[in-house]
Amino acid sequence: MLADDLRNSEIARLRGSFATVELMDVSTIPAALGLPGDVMSWDAVGGARSNRLFHVTTTAGQFAVKQLLNPWDDPQWLDWLHEAAGFEQACIDAGVAAAAIHLNPEGHVFSHVDDAWFRVHEWVIDGYACMPGPVSPDVARAVGRELAVIHGVGWQPSRDDVFPTVTGDQANQWPELVRSLRRVAPEFAAIADLVSEPVAQIGEWLAEPRVAEAPVMSHGDLDPKNLVLAGRTWLVDWDVAMPWRPVDEVARTAMSMANWSDPRIAVALLASYEAEAGIALTFERDCLTMDLAIGLDWLARCLRRASGLEACSPRRAQEAREQAVAQAASLRGRVVIADRVGEWLGR
Repeated sequence: MLADDLRNSEIARLRGSFATVELMDVSTIPAALGLPGDVMSWDAVGGARSNRLFHVTTTAGQFAVKQLLNPWDDPQWLDWLHEAAGFEQACIDAGVAAAAIHLNPEGHVFSHVDDAWFRVHEWVIDGYACMPGPVSPDVARAVGRELAVIHGVGWQPSRDDVFPTVTGDQANQWPELVRSLRRVAPEFAAIADLVSEPVAQIGEWLAEPRVAEAPVMSHGDLDPKNLVLAGRTWLVDWDVAMPWRPVDEVARTAMSMANWSDPRIAVALLASYEAEAGIALTFERDCLTMDLAIGLDWLARCLRRASGLEACSPRRAQEAREQAVAQAASLRGRVVIADRVGEWLGR
């Protein structure tokens, strides 16, 4: 709980941080989360979009406190979170570089406080956020090794009906989205219309039969933003862990680390993964179709929120405007690369 002698100014600062999460009684939160010791500081961490993150220092240690949001409005979001957390712990037990999970006083990962959901990890001491890709070759190789270990864990979720499914619906409905945007926000309709051709291409690829391969539970979002560097490369933000075809996630992660711009970084990750897993992979357009479809789903949601077609908070609307422009700008180039990914990688 908060130290009795915490200065009034410090209390005010903490309340200012918590204003972001719209909680009324900040004094109840540390105890509910089971944070040991007295709170010395509670600082909002910038850059978090899907959730809200705080760096909390107590007299007993440092912690990453995350307020969990549901940016996808997924009705099974909490069930998905629980499956992801179980898998995350299994990977930690297998030696994957991930921050230790801190349980609340009831022994649970997730805590419900004042109508908000939280979870806690130990803070990675002296860690710093990885810069946007392309990452360094050493980081790419480290991620490749960790991903091979993750895929080898073989953890099976207790339920497989809680994870989102990827379909071609978004691509098929794109012309209707453009028409709807024209009625309310012509500037966003223009953005959507500019990418109609690559969107249609993604839809065609999604309709093609895929090579059958058993999915494995995996991280689901190994991106530079979810890496912390501190002696080794730490993998964070496991909340969207779900089943993936291994080759799809390897390809997706390689392209993310390369920022879709530096094939040398992608190749470094692929070679590291193959060496650790003891297998050789073949990369074709099919390996990136799911990644493109997920990006397309998010682009459509951003356009709806930015334009007002989908109600959201002012903060979410601003984030959506920024992301819609950035994602639309990169989509055509990514489709071109995906169509010749083997050539692009030199494999």
